Amino acid sequence: MVQTEQPRASRGAYFSKKEYRDSPLPDWITASQRLPEPMIFEDVPLRDAYWKAWELAFAHFRRPPLGSPLVSNYLDPLAEGRLLLADLATAVQFLKLAHPLVPGVRALDNFYARQHEDGEICRDLEPETGRDYDAWVNHERLPLFSRQDQRTPNLGREAPAPDLTLDGVGHPILAWAEWESYRQTGDADRLVMVWEPLLRYHRALQAHLRDARGLYVADWAAMDNSPRNAHLGAGVDLSCQMAMAARQLADIARVVAREADNEGDGKKALAVRAEALRLLTEAEELSDTIRRHMWDADTGFFYDLKPDGTRSGVRTVAAFWSLLGGVATQEQAERLAGALRDPQAFGTEHPVPSLAAGDRRFDPDGGFYRGAVWPMMAAMVAKGLTRYGLRELARDVAMGHVRAVAAAYDETGTIWENYAPVGRRPGKPARPDFVGASAVGPIGLLIEYGIGLRAHAPLRQLEWDVQGLEYKGCERYWFAGTTVDLLAAGRQEPDDPVEIQVKTDRPFHLLVRVAGRTRRFTVSGSMTVEA
Repeated sequence: MVQTEQPRASRGAYFSKKEYRDSPLPDWITASQRLPEPMIFEDVPLRDAYWKAWELAFAHFRRPPLGSPLVSNYLDPLAEGRLLLADLATAVQFLKLAHPLVPGVRALDNFYARQHEDGEICRDLEPETGRDYDAWVNHERLPLFSRQDQRTPNLGREAPAPDLTLDGVGHPILAWAEWESYRQTGDADRLVMVWEPLLRYHRALQAHLRDARGLYVADWAAMDNSPRNAHLGAGVDLSCQMAMAARQLADIARVVAREADNEGDGKKALAVRAEALRLLTEAEELSDTIRRHMWDADTGFFYDLKPDGTRSGVRTVAAFWSLLGGVATQEQAERLAGALRDPQAFGTEHPVPSLAAGDRRFDPDGGFYRGAVWPMMAAMVAKGLTRYGLRELARDVAMGHVRAVAAAYDETGTIWENYAPVGRRPGKPARPDFVGASAVGPIGLLIEYGIGLRAHAPLRQLEWDVQGLEYKGCERYWFAGTTVDLLAAGRQEPDDPVEIQVKTDRPFHLLVRVAGRTRRFTVSGSMTVEA
């Protein structure tokens, strides 16, 4: 049966951008002279993989086809004509470094512009038509849980009839992408524009996926061939992502309310702040529910629940969303960190595998979700550890991934969809030239953990966690409309002070962490500071 498309007017009703509007696609040769350039003088493989990842990204940038209802340029990770929500949202983690030169966060406009009336957003779109990707859509528009009667949720209220099957639901990480972009750009107008689509999406997922306990059902689409799928009722990753999304939406709401106040719209500001309080309450309640039902104190790990409510016992990378989502307690985070240090768990040669190495079904060649390392997951784990102050382990995870990707690139000449957990090589199976989420390692994690730079644009502040003794830095680092060159001189001993040369086209605050010391400088023009 042919999919029946909703009338165009009923799609994207909550998003103000209705027609295609974007800058011309950038030329790779010209743009490469404007991209950030990491100064890593003695590590040629890292530098080469960094530039290859950017080159592939530029080769995969697309303009919507003539007549398409899409509204922005985008990145096509597969180079085969699909918009993948999870990949594009993850790609923001590196594309934000080249905003507004490239179609980074703007690519997400296409999903908001095709949002269903009840708030749902399909995880894949067809560029030519803007339709939800057929493979994930129930052509007869049957109820969401018609295939999975045992997972029917207790909604607690009447909900609109859903349009998509459970297969059509991806990771709810749009708010994560938007907040990360805001930290780099400081673009509050962007948050105002996406606030309602994001909130509607969140509420739709609550209506359709929340079970009687208040947790969230998942499907094989989260990890295609993972052993977890044989037992899957409520997913620890989806549940933690929903808690994370609620917290990030509350952060976004505070910015939206402030902008409403600035425009004299006190009524809107009050309503948005009330929504922020509801979201924070929901996040805390959901976190408590996850800890109560999904945490196993004996093994120190979070598990999916089976349909009967018991824990699955399958250890997967999904558990680490509890860190990025702010769900775990500090004690639980420390125990999860132990699993990341254990080579029989998630401390494999190339961290972090999708399935614990001690599982009998673990595949050292990758086997897709039976052990493969996925770039989005590596970034998620590193950033989650950082949230809990586990900076050294976060850097080990991030740079372990980056170095493995660089070694595989040095051997094969390209960037891969996923990687083997044993050896520095592509996973089997894995697709080559895959630059969507896969560039988050050689670009995003290299800058954030290898060089040590992280922006906080709303404060016009750049944090630099200086690690190692060698010369390092970055030229043309961009944030909040500011372009900065930074270089840290080499040192003899870890406790030695570090001399930093800075050149900027606009004043900003530089927060430097080195050898346990933290110093803050106000920088303008060309300066040399010592920390």
